[in-house]
Amino acid sequence: MNFQRETLFDVIEEVQPLLELHYLELCVNKDAVKLSPRWDVYTELERLGCFVVLTAREGEALAGYSAYFLSPHMHYSGFSVAQNDVFYLAEEYRRGTTALRFLRYSETALKDLGAQKLVYHCKPQNNFAPILHRLGFKDEEVMTAKLLQGA
Repeated sequence: MNFQRETLFDVIEEVQPLLELHYLELCVNKDAVKLSPRWDVYTELERLGCFVVLTAREGEALAGYSAYFLSPHMHYSGFSVAQNDVFYLAEEYRRGTTALRFLRYSETALKDLGAQKLVYHCKPQNNFAPILHRLGFKDEEVMTAKLLQGA
């Protein structure tokens, strides 16, 4: 398995099938929340150096992706944070240490890009926080959500 930074432009077509699987597996409220990425915004953020795409490949095949928003913290302007947007490995690549190695690679790559803090969110139905804890991550916040009717 090889891990590398790639541009969204170069991988956007390959990402689509995995993104659909990711959506089907993890999205709650699918009746109200439809998959429709704002690719134009992502590519502009990437152009500005504020969005980073990392990939996992088995040979030429895309096995997974992890993408991050990278920017100075809104409250602490001298502190750079990488906030994970998406992290996904196709099911057939989830055995063994692939996820752990991909997360380690991501941490190093983001640190090399100037990130001083790395933040992940996990879905309750696919909680990979135990893997993150093995890498030294600590729980800091709990997210809750509610669909607003009529909004």
